[in-house]
Amino acid sequence: MIYLVYQTKQVGYDEYDAFVVSADSKEEALKICEDETRDDTWHDGEFNKENTKITELNNKIRKGIVLGSFNAG
Repeated sequence: MIYLVYQTKQVGYDEYDAFVVSADSKEEALKICEDETRDDTWHDGEFNKENTKITELNNKIRKGIVLGSFNAG
């Protein structure tokens, strides 16, 4: 499935606010986003259950991030 995963909190510069992700479940989609942003030393953990909304979009395709949105400073 394809999911839109986005933060519900206001984001600033140099932060991701959303991803479009292909995954088998909402939980897997969130994990993919958590893993992608975990290595970021400035914004570690910006995607988590408390501040993220996940919406199912469409059919199955290959797993991974389809689109990321990053607010550069």
